[in-house]
Amino acid sequence: MTKVFQESYCQQVHKQELERQLKGIVVNEEAKLTIIHQLEERNQLQTVLCDFGTNLSIQEVTQRKILAINLM
Repeated sequence: MTKVFQESYCQQVHKQELERQLKGIVVNEEAKLTIIHQLEERNQLQTVLCDFGTNLSIQEVTQRKILAINLM
């Protein structure tokens, strides 16, 4: 049953995407999921862990690791 469901789901998703493209409907690829945590520390930790900047020095990376550990 699961295999049949998976195949049906895949076909449906691909069909919907194709129809969307044919109709010219634009989907915002940059849509971000917003998660609001109850604890401010978790919001800060999310900010630290989800920033994938590649232009950081070794000292900045080390500081971010320390900050992430302290926020956990």
